[in-house]
Amino acid sequence: MKNKHTYSRFLLIVFLLSVCNITAQAQTLKASLPIQADFIRVDKLGSIYGIWSSGNSFFKLNEQGDLQGAFYPKYSGRISDLDVSDPFRVLLYYSDYQRLLLFDNTISLLSELNLSNIPDRQFTAIVGTGERTIWAFDELNSELVRISSTIEIQALSGNIARLTGKPIQINQLQANNKYVLGVDSNNGIIVFDAFGTFSKIIPLINIKSIQLAGDKIIYLENNKLMEMQIVDLQTREIALPSLDNIQQVILSNNRLYILAEKTVFLYTF
Repeated sequence: MKNKHTYSRFLLIVFLLSVCNITAQAQTLKASLPIQADFIRVDKLGSIYGIWSSGNSFFKLNEQGDLQGAFYPKYSGRISDLDVSDPFRVLLYYSDYQRLLLFDNTISLLSELNLSNIPDRQFTAIVGTGERTIWAFDELNSELVRISSTIEIQALSGNIARLTGKPIQINQLQANNKYVLGVDSNNGIIVFDAFGTFSKIIPLINIKSIQLAGDKIIYLENNKLMEMQIVDLQTREIALPSLDNIQQVILSNNRLYILAEKTVFLYTF
């Protein structure tokens, strides 16, 4: 009887461990960088990019916090998005002007595309594809659009508002070789396949920014870092260091980049 109770307790412990959704790993503070930024990005080489709090210029740092480059544009409007998925082809977007600027890895301007040359469109968010094209969300026609480097339309998703019966306002796009995701703070995460075909809406409301990692979405919700499987929507919490005023978190190459009010913290784990 005693052995039976012991075995039952063992099974209970195994079950509790299996359903625990908090992943705690040893995290070591590597750097604390005094930066005031609207948001940050991290490329696959570990460089940190950010939009200064003024909102109209951006910078690039190495992990030690050394300035590697900066850009101060002629436009007075705020930068809408910054895509560093290709560290040798950095994309900077001004939705107010419908201008897309392309930079090399030294933050030297390579070219500038005027997306307003595409008639009857109003693009609010962009992301690179790794194939010298971009995905852009057209708010006017409520559709995802694939655009070539010569500003030609290559693919269209169709009107998402008609498909869903909901007004769609996407302010951030993320993409890999399987998905294109759009962040709509009112409706959730809009999921498309790699060809731009609408799939579903994941009802994550009031999420400002996400990170797409393979088949998973990483996002900050109520000061907690969460990871969700795109297919079955299973979630788990990723433990964070105890910090105040966390605004954004990025996971990359066993590193944790945390943007707080006036500092970017870099942890290894």
